Amino acid sequence: MCDTNLLSLSNIKTIKSVTYFVRKTRLRSDNTTPIYIKYNYDRNIRPIFNTGKFVNVKYWDYTNSRLKRSDPKYAETYAVIAAVKERVEKLVDQAIINGIDPTAEYVKLNFDAKVLNVSEDRPKGFFEMLDEFIESSEGRVIPHVIKDYESLRRHLKDFQKKKRVQLTFDTIDYNNYLKLNKYLKYDHVKPDKTKGLAINTVGKHFKNLKAFIRYCQKRKVIEPMDLSFLKVEKEDVDSIYLNENEIQKIEDLDLSDKPEWKEYRDLFIIGCETGLRFSDYSDLRKEHFDGKFIRKRIQKTHKSVVIPISERLRRILEQYDYNPPSGISLTRFNKIIKKIGERAEINDSVVLVKKHGTEKKETIVEKYELISSHTCRRSFCTNQFYKGTSTLLIRKISGHKTETSFLKYIKVDEEDAAQKMLEGWGL
Repeated sequence: MCDTNLLSLSNIKTIKSVTYFVRKTRLRSDNTTPIYIKYNYDRNIRPIFNTGKFVNVKYWDYTNSRLKRSDPKYAETYAVIAAVKERVEKLVDQAIINGIDPTAEYVKLNFDAKVLNVSEDRPKGFFEMLDEFIESSEGRVIPHVIKDYESLRRHLKDFQKKKRVQLTFDTIDYNNYLKLNKYLKYDHVKPDKTKGLAINTVGKHFKNLKAFIRYCQKRKVIEPMDLSFLKVEKEDVDSIYLNENEIQKIEDLDLSDKPEWKEYRDLFIIGCETGLRFSDYSDLRKEHFDGKFIRKRIQKTHKSVVIPISERLRRILEQYDYNPPSGISLTRFNKIIKKIGERAEINDSVVLVKKHGTEKKETIVEKYELISSHTCRRSFCTNQFYKGTSTLLIRKISGHKTETSFLKYIKVDEEDAAQKMLEGWGL
């Protein structure tokens, strides 16, 4: 008799692969680049492991992903990288044999490069460690976060150049925090030639800087240090949500003269009915639908969610035989959905308040101008709240860890809150 459980594990194993990985960019001054091991868990999750070895790019075969035998250090380098690759493969194989899903987190947690006695000829500098931090995060965090890390690196290098501040682990102190904070808020020149980043953007960069320094501390590159001086500032944003009537107006919109907009409209509604991020609701496939539910692993957190399928969502899905639109770029989506919102007359006036230093500036825009891919997620959370769905159940889908963070996220004004209380009293 065939053991169906072992058979399913065997099928899982065929999906995984472990390969060598070398970048063509980010070369060191001596034209060398790190050699990594890439674990292909699935098409979205592909973490990399540092072997501690470097190769001159002329000795790397990019077509076949392997070290050329002409490399003068071939024997020494190959012995180390092959050992790292074998270790990752054994971790994956052993997990499968034991009936464990060899997720990226599992393999990362159980991988210990120290066993290989890998060492560098010299300690890595600040920006070299930042490069390593970014590269080691690939496959572990979503591409959008990688872009944020790369943006941080660009801003730090610009700050170092324009303010003549040499950034090292020793110069990350309160005084240089104040200088960097001022530079990002007031002096940084954006592509449109305006100066200064938004407060939340600056806060995000300091949050990522702290994550990088903690990464270095865990790997004992630097001694533990107090990071409380790196303040992560936040301000309320004027993000909007669409109520049920506005979403219905968009669903009912006649697009016969713009048939190419239909997929964008339908994808937007799918987002409003699922509460997923764009990276997830634009990646839904037939295998994610299971009767009354959507079952999907979230790209950002790698956690699985179960979402009930509403009547409106099912109407959309049936039009596509449960293979909804995909392959749509985020930039294009945000551009088209604003035009759809304008046509649907989502045109209430919205007052925007922008803070620059101690000054506040107000501007008035029409609501459709603020519609974006993220409006879907906020609309789902807010509308479910108004329907009386338990915040605990909504948070199971939205991923908000605390009640406080969830209530800040949804858009409920004072009048709406009072009205909901009256309804609860039966008045």
